[in-house]
Amino acid sequence: MAQMRGVGAPGKSSYSLLAAAMITCAAALALLPAAASAVTTSCGAQLPDGAGGYRTCTFGDDFKGTSLNAANWTPLTTATTGFSVAGECYVDDRSHVSVGSGYLTLTATRSSLPQTCMPWYSTPYRNGMVTSRDQFAQTYGRFEIRAKVPVGTGLQPAFWMWPRDMAYGDRSGEIDVAEWYGVYPDLVVPTLHMHDALGLDQTKTTYDCHISAVDKGFHTYAVEWKPISFTFLYDGEPCLTVSNWDPGAPLTAPQPFDQPFFMILQQALGWFPNAVAPSTPFPARFVIDYVRAWQ
Repeated sequence: MAQMRGVGAPGKSSYSLLAAAMITCAAALALLPAAASAVTTSCGAQLPDGAGGYRTCTFGDDFKGTSLNAANWTPLTTATTGFSVAGECYVDDRSHVSVGSGYLTLTATRSSLPQTCMPWYSTPYRNGMVTSRDQFAQTYGRFEIRAKVPVGTGLQPAFWMWPRDMAYGDRSGEIDVAEWYGVYPDLVVPTLHMHDALGLDQTKTTYDCHISAVDKGFHTYAVEWKPISFTFLYDGEPCLTVSNWDPGAPLTAPQPFDQPFFMILQQALGWFPNAVAPSTPFPARFVIDYVRAWQ
């Protein structure tokens, strides 16, 4: 989940800091019990594979019912993982992670006074976040959501993926399928992150993907992940293709993206110039209609 710095446009990533936080987060999640039943595999209409056949649906959640499907997702909380992006506190309650009317809603709220998140940490911000880490992870395939995204300075929802096993340590990479910076209401950012041999973030991204009125209706956001390429598609239209990347010795492509990644849906807050302001619209709701994956 890339962050923005600088004035006027997304800039240098804080991936190294987030990598360290998410390594801690992943370790904490590993202590959680695995789901007792298999993930659901309902992907709607069949998806052609381009060779006269159809892809295999490996994950599908249309968010029916009134509660989060524990076979598919685990709510991620700051209290159990220590994870926070910009001073928010991730919690597991129906005000911030809820299912109803066929949608998953991840909500960000602001209270009038700071509230205790952990014994040493208080904040007025409460947010929702879910992960499929212990339920579903996959190497290669198509991953897609249909969602409606809030806009406004300070809001930073994201659909991203993180390596389940951290096969290459802090060089294991990150896939940001779609990230939205509320200060740029029509911008959608896809990003690949990887560390080179010197520990520097090698970012593959673009700031040329635009969708108008993301908060007024639902749009689809997907990535086609193959051993030697990634194609990011919004509303079915390719926006960014990355291929033949060089992670630096001793890794070679397709490393580090040759291992299972799990999915994360998050209603985060941002940093300057997308920092929370008095005008930030709370409550802010990231509404997801479905999440699907195919092989």
